[in-house]
Amino acid sequence: MKNLKLIDATTISQNMNDFSRPKFRSTKGGIKINTRFDYDLDCDDYLFITNANKHENSTLGQMRFTENDIAVFDRGYFNKRQFL
Repeated sequence: MKNLKLIDATTISQNMNDFSRPKFRSTKGGIKINTRFDYDLDCDDYLFITNANKHENSTLGQMRFTENDIAVFDRGYFNKRQFL
């Protein structure tokens, strides 16, 4: 049986005057929450936080998958080298 995993990330911006998070724009800092959602369980089964300036295609490898998983993600996560 295959397991459908939905992958996405969201960025939470923070004003640099109020927070000392890493910069991802000249006046803003923030964090990015990377999520793997299990469609059958109807809940997140893996999340982790990165700096907002870290691109998604470098984080997909941190999400552990099994051979029964089908991952669905947007172009931001696509990196051909991960699938060779």
